[in-house]
Amino acid sequence: SCPFCRKARSVLDYCRVPYNVVEVNPLSKAELKEVAPDYKKVPVLAVEGPADTVQVRDSKAIVQAVLTAVNAGSSGGPSKRPPVIPATAAMWPSKETEAMGAYLDSLSEVEREWILWTDRVLVQLIVVNIYRNLSESSETFDYLLTHPAFSMFWKYAGHASGTVVMNAVAMIRKRKFGLADERQALYDTLNAFVECLEGDFLGGSK
Repeated sequence: SCPFCRKARSVLDYCRVPYNVVEVNPLSKAELKEVAPDYKKVPVLAVEGPADTVQVRDSKAIVQAVLTAVNAGSSGGPSKRPPVIPATAAMWPSKETEAMGAYLDSLSEVEREWILWTDRVLVQLIVVNIYRNLSESSETFDYLLTHPAFSMFWKYAGHASGTVVMNAVAMIRKRKFGLADERQALYDTLNAFVECLEGDFLGGSK
């Protein structure tokens, strides 16, 4: 249900990098203690090597690491800048910069903006939409109720607490960004995003 985890998995899928998913208990975080005992957030990418395991934390760092490893750097890149619509103006200070590591050296200014736009606009809109009310927030956490690795207690405790907490997070972010209609803001942003695409999306015609 975590949009940042989905982003990390998307770049792995796009680059055809095989991986295993370890579902983390949203309350105990027990699974994280095995690989990152000093870290309490997801996603975490653990790359097993012949001698040791390399760990990459944070979705943005994972995207950069994977693209660098498979040599999927800039090939001209997009020419259009990320869309800015009135509803999301508070999310997107386009002149603001952010430290993103050495991977930036291979990217154009427009590509850097797209990476930042994904976190600051698209992911934020997804969060305020999938958790926008208790019913939809509960539906997002339904996967916990059938997860074979969690006990009955953790399933229902994680489902109940996740539903309430993330609904509160969504409401706070909705007020923070001044979103009158979060669903329409998401639709308008995705339509603007599609207009920025050049050629077939990911090489396909549909």
